[in-house]
Order: sequence, then structure tokens, then C-alpha cells
Amino acid sequence: MIGRSGWGAKFQASTDGVSYTTVGQLCKTSFDGQETQLIDQTQITSGSFKQKLAVLIDAGTFSYSGVLNPADSGYGLLKTLQEGLTLAYFKLILPPGTGSSTNLTWRGYVKTHKPVDLDVKKLAAFSGVIEINGQVTLTLGDAWTSH
Repeated sequence: MIGRSGWGAKFQASTDGVSYTTVGQLCKTSFDGQETQLIDQTQITSGSFKQKLAVLIDAGTFSYSGVLNPADSGYGLLKTLQEGLTLAYFKLILPPGTGSSTNLTWRGYVKTHKPVDLDVKKLAAFSGVIEINGQVTLTLGDAWTSH
């Protein structure tokens, strides 16, 4: 079994899919999971059970949160992407271990960007949600495929 910590992962955004900006001081990321949409194709000859057909996959959303640094260019880019209603490129680079990195890439819209969350007992934070447009592509690095 191969297991890795999230320490050292990078979340990046881009307007062109070539030049990426890393979002600094990220603490947590999460995909909410893909969901297959089904339609009911039950007919009068189907018997006692419904018959369904898978027709589309919704890639869902990606959530992020981190420690606020308003001077961080990645933080600023997420705000700009949302305000510009920009279909952007995103990349999550998993920690490489001893080999090449494993990447997840996708396009999407910044749906929610919470610029600041203040709590006197914690560091100032930010968070947001990206609505994924299309498919998430996984590129495995050798550190995740070797034993």
C-alpha cells in the first residue's frame, strides 16, 4: 500500500493553462466527488424494478482553505478569476515523495471565494469553492506507482 501525507502539495491557478500561480499557505483541499446522472428508462415491460441509464458525469466541486496572506499572488488571482467570471485552469500537485509528481488538472469557475475568516483564537483564513467544468485529469507520477 502506498500512502502519502498532504504536506508539500501545491494548488495552482492559471488563465492560459501554461503559466501557473501557486496559492500560498494552503491548509486543506477537497474534491466533493464525481456524480453520475441517471435517467429512468423503465417501460411497461420492465417488470417490478426500475431500469436506469447513466448519461452524464458531473465532476463536482473543489474546495480550498488556507491561512490568509493578502499579498500572496495566488490569493489575489482567485479573487480576480471570480470577479472576471473566468473559466480558468487549475492544478493540484501532490507531494512527490522520491519521484515525479502526481497532478490533477481541470478547468473551472471560482464559484465561492471567502476573502477572510477571522477568529480571535486562530490565524486569519480564506476559503473557496471551484465549480469544475468538464473532466479532472489525473497524471500519475512514479512516486505513486512504485512500491
